Amino acid sequence: MSTAHSQDLVRILRSPSHITRKNSLNTSPRRETFIRRYLETGNATKSAISAGYSQKSAAAAGSRLLKKDEVKAVIDAELLRRAEMSGITDTYVLEGIRAIAENPDAKDADKLRAYELLGKHLRLWTQL
Repeated sequence: MSTAHSQDLVRILRSPSHITRKNSLNTSPRRETFIRRYLETGNATKSAISAGYSQKSAAAAGSRLLKKDEVKAVIDAELLRRAEMSGITDTYVLEGIRAIAENPDAKDADKLRAYELLGKHLRLWTQL
């Protein structure tokens, strides 16, 4: 799916009451509902149920939908938009973690966790 289509779909999803079949590109109303609910809850199973999948098949449907390139693109674009609007960047997060790691008054457990997160960011503990 092209970036323009992703951006159009994100725009459509921002105004749930204005979603129409002609504006939905090649995305079904069910998929649009799933995406919108997933962005609200972060829970694929609950989002699939809200979108009309049965409780029995919701976990599998949610997992399958999250693997679709179109769905991933829309979710990623919306999360990026939200991060940009809030001013939260990679640098902001890393500086916050670093501040905890270097704070002499922080608990050792908090410092250790901060260093762990910094190390994960740098991929210090992954095998090549």
